Amino acid sequence: MWNNFHKFKLPPDAIKIIKILTTAAQDIGIERIALVGGFVRDCLLKGNNINTNIDIVDIDIVVEGSASELARCLKKFIPLGHKTKYIFHESYDTVKFTFDKIFIDLTSSRKEIYPEPGENPRVTNTSLIEDLYRRDFSINAIALELYNGEIIDPFNGKNALKNREILFLHSKSVADDPSRVIRAARYAARLDFHLSEDSLLQIQQTLKNWPWNWKLGELPDQAPPALAIRMRMELELLLEKEPWEIAIRKLQEWGGLALLDKDLQDDSELIEKLKKASALSIPKLTVLVSTAKEFTNLAKRLEIPQQQQRFLIESNKLTNTLLSITSKKESENFNASRWCHIIETQVVHTESIAISICNCNPISEILMKWWDSWRHVKSPISAKELINKGWEKGPKLGSHLRQLRYKQIDILSKT
Repeated sequence: MWNNFHKFKLPPDAIKIIKILTTAAQDIGIERIALVGGFVRDCLLKGNNINTNIDIVDIDIVVEGSASELARCLKKFIPLGHKTKYIFHESYDTVKFTFDKIFIDLTSSRKEIYPEPGENPRVTNTSLIEDLYRRDFSINAIALELYNGEIIDPFNGKNALKNREILFLHSKSVADDPSRVIRAARYAARLDFHLSEDSLLQIQQTLKNWPWNWKLGELPDQAPPALAIRMRMELELLLEKEPWEIAIRKLQEWGGLALLDKDLQDDSELIEKLKKASALSIPKLTVLVSTAKEFTNLAKRLEIPQQQQRFLIESNKLTNTLLSITSKKESENFNASRWCHIIETQVVHTESIAISICNCNPISEILMKWWDSWRHVKSPISAKELINKGWEKGPKLGSHLRQLRYKQIDILSKT
Protein backbone atom coordinates (compact mmCIF):
# COMPACT_ATOMS: atom_id res chain seq x y z
CA MET A 1 0.00 0.00 0.00
CA TRP A 2 2.82 2.45 0.83
CA ASN A 3 3.95 2.35 -2.78
CA ASN A 4 0.67 4.06 -3.66
CA PHE A 5 1.62 7.01 -1.51
CA HIS A 6 4.97 7.35 -3.26
CA LYS A 7 3.12 7.29 -6.60
CA PHE A 8 0.99 10.18 -5.41
CA LYS A 9 4.20 12.10 -4.53
CA LEU A 10 3.05 13.01 -1.04
CA PRO A 11 5.34 14.94 1.30
CA PRO A 12 7.61 12.57 3.26
CA ASP A 13 6.15 13.78 6.56
CA ALA A 14 2.65 12.82 5.36
CA ILE A 15 3.78 9.27 4.61
CA LYS A 16 5.59 9.08 7.94
CA ILE A 17 2.61 10.15 10.08
CA ILE A 18 0.20 7.90 8.17
CA LYS A 19 2.45 4.92 8.98
CA ILE A 20 2.66 5.97 12.63
CA LEU A 21 -1.12 6.34 12.89
CA THR A 22 -1.67 2.91 11.37
CA THR A 23 0.81 1.27 13.75
CA ALA A 24 -0.74 2.99 16.77
CA ALA A 25 -4.26 1.99 15.69
CA GLN A 26 -3.21 -1.65 15.43
CA ASP A 27 -1.57 -1.42 18.84
CA ILE A 28 -4.81 -0.45 20.60
CA GLY A 29 -7.02 -2.80 18.61
CA ILE A 30 -8.87 -0.33 16.36
CA GLU A 31 -10.65 -2.46 13.77
CA ARG A 32 -10.64 -0.01 10.85
CA ILE A 33 -8.77 3.18 10.11
CA ALA A 34 -9.04 5.09 6.85
CA LEU A 35 -8.04 8.24 5.03
CA VAL A 36 -11.14 10.09 3.88
CA GLY A 37 -12.38 13.26 2.26
CA GLY A 38 -10.30 15.85 0.47
CA PHE A 39 -6.98 14.12 1.08
CA VAL A 40 -8.07 11.00 -0.79
CA ARG A 41 -9.78 13.07 -3.47
CA ASP A 42 -6.65 15.11 -4.13
CA CYS A 43 -4.44 12.02 -4.09
CA LEU A 44 -6.63 10.47 -6.79
CA LEU A 45 -6.57 13.69 -8.81
CA LYS A 46 -2.79 13.79 -8.64
CA GLY A 47 -2.70 10.12 -9.59
CA ASN A 48 -4.78 11.00 -12.67
CA ASN A 49 -2.32 13.80 -13.48
CA ILE A 50 -4.97 16.42 -12.73
CA ASN A 51 -3.48 19.54 -11.16
CA THR A 52 -5.40 20.39 -7.98
CA ASN A 53 -3.45 23.62 -7.43
CA ILE A 54 -3.08 22.90 -3.72
CA ASP A 55 -0.50 21.30 -1.44
CA ILE A 56 -1.67 18.26 0.48
CA VAL A 57 -0.99 19.19 4.10
CA ASP A 58 -4.44 18.53 5.63
CA ILE A 59 -5.35 14.92 6.38
CA ASP A 60 -8.73 13.56 7.53
CA ILE A 61 -8.67 10.17 9.24
CA VAL A 62 -11.66 8.19 10.48
CA VAL A 63 -11.43 5.27 12.88
CA GLU A 64 -13.93 2.68 14.00
CA GLY A 65 -13.14 3.23 17.65
CA SER A 66 -12.02 6.14 19.79
CA ALA A 67 -10.14 8.94 18.03
CA SER A 68 -9.14 10.40 21.40
CA GLU A 69 -7.67 7.09 22.57
CA LEU A 70 -5.69 6.81 19.31
CA ALA A 71 -4.30 10.34 19.72
CA ARG A 72 -3.14 9.58 23.28
CA CYS A 73 -1.48 6.41 22.07
CA LEU A 74 0.42 8.24 19.32
CA LYS A 75 2.89 9.84 21.69
CA LYS A 76 4.87 6.65 22.25
CA PHE A 77 5.24 6.04 18.49
CA ILE A 78 6.37 9.50 17.37
CA PRO A 79 10.17 9.83 17.16
CA LEU A 80 11.94 12.64 18.97
CA GLY A 81 12.48 15.84 17.00
CA HIS A 82 8.95 16.22 15.61
CA LYS A 83 6.69 19.09 16.66
CA THR A 84 3.25 17.90 17.70
CA LYS A 85 0.12 19.54 19.09
CA TYR A 86 -3.19 18.00 20.18
CA ILE A 87 -6.59 19.67 20.60
CA PHE A 88 -9.18 17.25 22.01
CA HIS A 89 -12.94 17.67 21.59
CA GLU A 90 -14.15 14.99 23.95
CA SER A 91 -17.88 15.56 23.39
CA TYR A 92 -17.54 14.54 19.72
CA ASP A 93 -14.52 12.25 20.26
CA THR A 94 -12.47 14.19 17.69
CA VAL A 95 -8.89 15.43 17.80
CA LYS A 96 -7.07 18.10 15.81
CA PHE A 97 -3.48 16.96 15.62
CA THR A 98 -0.44 18.73 14.18
CA PHE A 99 2.65 16.79 13.11
CA ASP A 100 5.33 19.26 12.03
CA LYS A 101 3.58 21.09 9.16
CA ILE A 102 0.91 18.42 8.60
CA PHE A 103 -2.58 19.07 10.01
CA ILE A 104 -4.67 16.03 10.85
CA ASP A 105 -8.32 15.70 11.86
CA LEU A 106 -8.90 12.46 13.73
CA THR A 107 -12.56 11.51 14.07
CA SER A 108 -14.51 8.51 15.25
CA SER A 109 -16.81 7.19 12.52
CA ARG A 110 -20.25 8.65 13.05
CA LYS A 111 -23.74 9.03 11.66
CA GLU A 112 -25.50 12.39 11.43
CA ILE A 113 -29.29 12.75 11.62
CA TYR A 114 -30.84 16.16 10.98
CA PRO A 115 -33.85 16.68 13.32
CA GLU A 116 -34.99 19.61 11.11
CA PRO A 117 -33.65 20.91 7.79
CA GLY A 118 -30.76 23.30 8.34
CA GLU A 119 -30.30 22.49 12.04
CA ASN A 120 -27.19 20.98 13.60
CA PRO A 121 -27.23 17.19 13.24
CA ARG A 122 -27.47 14.65 16.02
CA VAL A 123 -24.38 12.47 16.07
CA THR A 124 -24.06 8.77 16.94
CA ASN A 125 -21.20 6.32 16.50
CA THR A 126 -21.39 4.04 13.49
CA SER A 127 -19.29 2.14 10.95
CA LEU A 128 -16.76 3.54 8.49
CA ILE A 129 -19.10 2.84 5.57
CA GLU A 130 -22.00 4.69 7.19
CA ASP A 131 -19.65 7.56 8.03
CA LEU A 132 -19.19 8.15 4.29
CA TYR A 133 -22.96 8.55 3.90
CA ARG A 134 -22.95 11.72 6.01
CA ARG A 135 -20.60 13.60 3.68
CA ASP A 136 -21.40 16.28 1.13
CA PHE A 137 -20.35 15.15 -2.38
CA SER A 138 -19.42 11.85 -3.99
CA ILE A 139 -15.87 13.12 -4.63
CA ASN A 140 -15.44 13.61 -0.86
CA ALA A 141 -17.02 10.28 0.11
CA ILE A 142 -14.09 8.07 -0.88
CA ALA A 143 -11.99 6.30 1.76
CA LEU A 144 -8.65 4.53 1.64
CA GLU A 145 -8.49 1.84 4.32
CA LEU A 146 -5.02 1.84 5.84
CA TYR A 147 -4.74 -1.79 6.95
CA ASN A 148 -5.25 -3.29 3.50
CA GLY A 149 -5.05 -0.40 1.02
CA GLU A 150 -8.64 -0.93 -0.15
CA ILE A 151 -10.46 1.98 -1.80
CA ILE A 152 -14.01 2.32 -0.47
CA ASP A 153 -16.18 4.24 -2.92
CA PRO A 154 -19.92 3.65 -2.29
CA PHE A 155 -21.04 6.68 -4.34
CA ASN A 156 -18.78 6.14 -7.35
CA GLY A 157 -16.73 9.21 -6.51
CA LYS A 158 -13.80 8.07 -8.65
CA ASN A 159 -16.02 8.22 -11.71
CA ALA A 160 -17.15 11.72 -10.73
CA LEU A 161 -13.50 12.75 -10.48
CA LYS A 162 -12.85 11.50 -14.00
CA ASN A 163 -15.91 13.37 -15.26
CA ARG A 164 -14.94 16.48 -13.26
CA GLU A 165 -18.42 16.46 -11.72
CA ILE A 166 -19.83 17.49 -8.34
CA LEU A 167 -22.79 15.42 -7.15
CA PHE A 168 -24.70 15.68 -3.87
CA LEU A 169 -24.96 12.36 -2.05
CA HIS A 170 -28.71 12.21 -1.62
CA SER A 171 -31.96 13.99 -2.48
CA LYS A 172 -32.06 16.01 0.77
CA SER A 173 -28.43 17.14 0.83
CA VAL A 174 -29.28 20.81 0.24
CA ALA A 175 -32.31 20.80 2.54
CA ASP A 176 -30.29 19.23 5.37
CA ASP A 177 -27.41 21.66 4.97
CA PRO A 178 -27.84 24.56 2.49
CA SER A 179 -24.26 25.69 3.17
CA ARG A 180 -23.31 22.76 0.90
CA VAL A 181 -24.36 24.95 -2.03
CA ILE A 182 -21.59 27.43 -1.13
CA ARG A 183 -19.18 24.53 -0.67
CA ALA A 184 -20.10 23.14 -4.09
CA ALA A 185 -19.17 26.48 -5.64
CA ARG A 186 -15.85 26.42 -3.77
CA TYR A 187 -14.90 23.04 -5.16
CA ALA A 188 -16.21 23.81 -8.63
CA ALA A 189 -14.03 26.93 -8.76
CA ARG A 190 -10.94 25.37 -7.21
CA LEU A 191 -10.97 22.12 -9.18
CA ASP A 192 -12.56 23.44 -12.40
CA PHE A 193 -15.44 20.95 -11.98
CA HIS A 194 -19.08 21.33 -12.98
CA LEU A 195 -22.24 20.66 -11.00
CA SER A 196 -24.22 17.62 -12.13
CA GLU A 197 -27.65 18.20 -13.66
CA ASP A 198 -29.35 16.33 -10.81
CA SER A 199 -27.49 18.42 -8.22
CA LEU A 200 -28.40 21.67 -9.96
CA LEU A 201 -32.04 20.57 -10.10
CA GLN A 202 -31.90 19.77 -6.37
CA ILE A 203 -30.66 23.30 -5.59
CA GLN A 204 -33.38 24.90 -7.69
CA GLN A 205 -36.21 22.73 -6.38
CA THR A 206 -35.09 23.08 -2.77
CA LEU A 207 -34.97 26.86 -3.06
CA LYS A 208 -38.37 26.89 -4.77
CA ASN A 209 -39.96 24.82 -2.02
CA TRP A 210 -37.91 26.45 0.80
CA PRO A 211 -38.12 23.57 3.30
CA TRP A 212 -36.70 25.49 6.28
CA ASN A 213 -38.94 26.65 9.12
CA TRP A 214 -37.28 30.07 8.98
CA LYS A 215 -37.75 32.31 5.90
CA LEU A 216 -35.93 35.34 4.51
CA GLY A 217 -37.15 38.48 6.24
CA GLU A 218 -37.87 36.80 9.56
CA LEU A 219 -35.88 37.47 12.74
CA PRO A 220 -32.21 36.80 11.82
CA ASP A 221 -31.30 35.25 15.17
CA GLN A 222 -33.89 32.52 14.61
CA ALA A 223 -32.32 31.21 11.39
CA PRO A 224 -31.02 27.63 11.58
CA PRO A 225 -27.21 27.24 11.78
CA ALA A 226 -26.84 26.08 8.16
CA LEU A 227 -28.42 29.33 6.98
CA ALA A 228 -26.46 31.37 9.50
CA ILE A 229 -23.02 30.75 11.01
CA ARG A 230 -22.21 27.69 8.87
CA MET A 231 -23.14 29.71 5.80
CA ARG A 232 -20.81 32.51 6.89
CA MET A 233 -17.92 30.10 7.44
CA GLU A 234 -18.32 28.69 3.94
CA LEU A 235 -18.54 32.19 2.44
CA GLU A 236 -15.36 33.28 4.23
CA LEU A 237 -13.49 30.28 2.84
CA LEU A 238 -14.89 30.93 -0.63
CA LEU A 239 -13.95 34.62 -0.65
CA GLU A 240 -10.54 34.31 1.00
CA LYS A 241 -9.17 30.90 -0.05
CA GLU A 242 -10.70 30.06 -3.44
CA PRO A 243 -10.90 31.53 -6.98
CA TRP A 244 -13.82 33.58 -5.71
CA GLU A 245 -14.79 35.29 -8.98
CA ILE A 246 -15.50 31.90 -10.58
CA ALA A 247 -17.30 30.68 -7.45
CA ILE A 248 -19.57 33.75 -7.21
CA ARG A 249 -20.39 33.52 -10.89
CA LYS A 250 -21.36 29.86 -10.46
CA LEU A 251 -23.54 30.63 -7.46
CA GLN A 252 -25.43 33.24 -9.46
CA GLU A 253 -25.78 30.82 -12.39
CA TRP A 254 -27.22 28.18 -10.04
CA GLY A 255 -29.47 30.65 -8.19
CA GLY A 256 -27.59 29.84 -4.99
CA LEU A 257 -27.14 33.39 -3.71
CA ALA A 258 -30.90 33.53 -3.16
CA LEU A 259 -30.08 31.64 0.05
CA LEU A 260 -28.65 34.94 1.26
CA ASP A 261 -30.68 37.66 -0.43
CA LYS A 262 -32.50 38.17 -3.74
CA ASP A 263 -30.57 41.40 -4.38
CA LEU A 264 -27.28 39.50 -4.26
CA GLN A 265 -28.60 36.87 -6.64
CA ASP A 266 -29.70 39.53 -9.15
CA ASP A 267 -26.74 41.92 -8.77
CA SER A 268 -24.90 42.02 -12.12
CA GLU A 269 -22.17 44.22 -10.59
CA LEU A 270 -21.47 42.03 -7.55
CA ILE A 271 -18.12 40.75 -8.81
CA GLU A 272 -16.96 44.29 -9.63
CA LYS A 273 -17.91 45.39 -6.12
CA LEU A 274 -15.90 42.55 -4.62
CA LYS A 275 -12.92 43.40 -6.84
CA LYS A 276 -12.99 46.91 -5.40
CA ALA A 277 -13.04 45.40 -1.90
CA SER A 278 -9.87 43.46 -2.74
CA ALA A 279 -8.22 46.59 -4.13
CA LEU A 280 -9.10 48.56 -0.99
CA SER A 281 -8.06 45.69 1.34
CA ILE A 282 -11.37 45.38 3.15
CA PRO A 283 -13.23 42.10 3.85
CA LYS A 284 -15.08 40.97 0.74
CA LEU A 285 -17.78 39.34 2.86
CA THR A 286 -18.65 42.71 4.43
CA VAL A 287 -19.03 44.29 0.99
CA LEU A 288 -21.09 41.33 -0.22
CA VAL A 289 -23.45 41.76 2.74
CA SER A 290 -23.67 45.53 2.14
CA THR A 291 -25.21 44.84 -1.28
CA ALA A 292 -28.30 43.23 0.26
CA LYS A 293 -31.41 45.34 0.67
CA GLU A 294 -31.83 44.11 4.25
CA PHE A 295 -28.10 44.21 4.94
CA THR A 296 -28.47 44.62 8.73
CA ASN A 297 -30.58 41.46 8.98
CA LEU A 298 -28.18 39.51 6.77
CA ALA A 299 -25.19 40.68 8.82
CA LYS A 300 -26.90 39.58 12.05
CA ARG A 301 -27.96 36.25 10.56
CA LEU A 302 -24.43 35.44 9.39
CA GLU A 303 -23.07 36.68 12.74
CA ILE A 304 -20.73 39.16 11.07
CA PRO A 305 -18.39 40.70 13.72
CA GLN A 306 -19.97 43.64 15.54
CA GLN A 307 -17.35 46.09 14.30
CA GLN A 308 -18.08 45.15 10.68
CA GLN A 309 -21.80 45.60 11.38
CA ARG A 310 -21.06 49.13 12.62
CA PHE A 311 -19.12 49.85 9.43
CA LEU A 312 -22.10 48.67 7.36
CA ILE A 313 -24.54 50.96 9.16
CA GLU A 314 -22.18 53.93 8.97
CA SER A 315 -21.53 53.31 5.27
CA ASN A 316 -25.24 53.15 4.53
CA LYS A 317 -25.80 56.45 6.35
CA LEU A 318 -22.95 58.10 4.40
CA THR A 319 -24.20 56.78 1.07
CA ASN A 320 -27.76 58.00 1.66
CA THR A 321 -26.54 61.43 2.75
CA LEU A 322 -24.30 61.89 -0.28
CA LEU A 323 -26.92 60.60 -2.71
CA SER A 324 -29.39 63.09 -1.27
CA ILE A 325 -26.92 65.96 -1.67
CA THR A 326 -25.81 65.02 -5.20
CA SER A 327 -29.43 64.92 -6.33
CA LYS A 328 -29.54 68.70 -5.87
CA LYS A 329 -28.18 70.90 -8.66
CA GLU A 330 -26.20 73.20 -6.34
CA SER A 331 -23.91 70.30 -5.43
CA GLU A 332 -22.30 70.65 -8.86
CA ASN A 333 -20.54 73.77 -7.55
CA PHE A 334 -19.22 72.21 -4.33
CA ASN A 335 -15.46 72.48 -3.96
CA ALA A 336 -13.24 69.68 -2.65
CA SER A 337 -13.11 70.98 0.91
CA ARG A 338 -16.90 71.07 1.17
CA TRP A 339 -17.17 67.44 0.08
CA CYS A 340 -14.37 66.60 2.47
CA HIS A 341 -16.22 68.25 5.37
CA ILE A 342 -19.47 66.42 4.55
CA ILE A 343 -17.74 63.03 4.34
CA GLU A 344 -15.66 63.44 7.48
CA THR A 345 -18.56 64.62 9.64
CA GLN A 346 -20.63 61.60 8.59
CA VAL A 347 -18.20 58.81 9.45
CA VAL A 348 -15.72 57.78 12.10
CA HIS A 349 -14.12 54.82 10.31
CA THR A 350 -12.34 54.85 6.94
CA GLU A 351 -13.58 51.28 6.37
CA SER A 352 -17.12 52.63 6.15
CA ILE A 353 -16.10 54.94 3.31
CA ALA A 354 -14.40 52.03 1.53
CA ILE A 355 -17.63 50.02 1.67
CA SER A 356 -19.52 52.92 0.09
CA ILE A 357 -16.88 53.16 -2.65
CA CYS A 358 -17.34 49.49 -3.49
CA ASN A 359 -21.07 49.78 -4.06
CA CYS A 360 -20.75 51.24 -7.57
CA ASN A 361 -23.13 54.19 -7.15
CA PRO A 362 -22.92 57.82 -8.40
CA ILE A 363 -20.99 58.99 -5.32
CA SER A 364 -18.12 56.53 -5.77
CA GLU A 365 -16.10 59.05 -7.78
CA ILE A 366 -16.30 61.66 -5.02
CA LEU A 367 -15.37 59.12 -2.37
CA MET A 368 -12.44 57.83 -4.43
CA LYS A 369 -11.03 61.36 -4.58
CA TRP A 370 -11.24 61.47 -0.80
CA TRP A 371 -9.70 58.00 -0.50
CA ASP A 372 -6.83 58.55 -2.94
CA SER A 373 -6.03 62.21 -2.28
CA TRP A 374 -7.99 64.43 0.09
CA ARG A 375 -7.62 62.35 3.26
CA HIS A 376 -3.82 62.45 2.97
CA VAL A 377 -3.63 66.27 2.89
CA LYS A 378 -2.46 67.93 6.10
CA SER A 379 -2.49 71.49 7.32
CA PRO A 380 0.57 73.37 6.02
CA ILE A 381 1.29 74.40 9.60
CA SER A 382 1.24 72.05 12.58
CA ALA A 383 -0.49 72.42 15.94
CA LYS A 384 2.91 72.67 17.63
CA GLU A 385 3.92 75.57 15.40
CA LEU A 386 0.67 77.39 16.14
CA ILE A 387 1.09 76.88 19.88
CA ASN A 388 4.61 78.30 19.63
CA LYS A 389 3.02 81.36 18.00
CA GLY A 390 0.72 81.85 20.97
CA TRP A 391 -2.34 79.71 20.20
CA GLU A 392 -3.89 77.83 23.12
CA LYS A 393 -4.84 74.20 22.95
CA GLY A 394 -8.55 73.63 22.48
CA PRO A 395 -11.46 73.61 20.01
CA LYS A 396 -10.43 76.90 18.37
CA LEU A 397 -6.99 75.53 17.55
CA GLY A 398 -8.54 72.36 16.07
CA SER A 399 -11.02 74.38 14.00
CA HIS A 400 -8.26 76.63 12.65
CA LEU A 401 -6.08 73.63 11.68
CA ARG A 402 -9.08 72.11 9.92
CA GLN A 403 -9.69 75.29 7.93
CA LEU A 404 -6.02 75.48 6.94
CA ARG A 405 -6.20 71.87 5.78
CA TYR A 406 -9.38 72.50 3.78
CA LYS A 407 -7.73 75.45 2.03
CA GLN A 408 -4.78 73.24 1.16
CA ILE A 409 -7.14 70.58 -0.22
CA ASP A 410 -8.82 73.15 -2.47
CA ILE A 411 -5.45 74.40 -3.71
CA LEU A 412 -4.21 70.91 -4.52
CA SER A 413 -7.50 69.84 -6.14
CA LYS A 414 -7.15 72.63 -8.71
CA THR A 415 -3.64 71.70 -9.77
